[in-house]
Amino acid sequence: MSSNLVIVTLLSFITWMSLTHANNGRVSNCCLLLSNTKTYLENIVNYTIQSDSVCPIKAVVFHTIYGKNICSDPKNGWAKKAIAKVDAARQALQMKGNNEEGSTTDITPAVPTTSKKTKAPARKARSERKPRKKRLLRKNMRKRKCCC
Repeated sequence: MSSNLVIVTLLSFITWMSLTHANNGRVSNCCLLLSNTKTYLENIVNYTIQSDSVCPIKAVVFHTIYGKNICSDPKNGWAKKAIAKVDAARQALQMKGNNEEGSTTDITPAVPTTSKKTKAPARKARSERKPRKKRLLRKNMRKRKCCC
């Protein structure tokens, strides 16, 4: 019985130590360098603030509509404008959501309302098509052999 208790205690200690080392290790989502890259403010959809307590530097990570992350200095003027733009867009979305609470007039159906899609008619085979003018002119020119 006492040997089972020692084994369980030892396994618990090893598990606790491995979890502690895993959490205190370097975080992979940290920005290591600040970028001078600027993008159009319309392309930024969100941002996160990286603190220097967890990561090596303090930064603002902007998330773009293309799925890219841009690490920027939070003191930079462009970064401040981008943060203000995202915050204003969030606030406008919240206000719009509060104003339309319970309203279902602007909801578009997920399924198209038309029952059948019309297909474009299939092209006729080359032999069934009407001849074009240029083709007709060439044929006529070949047939006419002037004897003048």
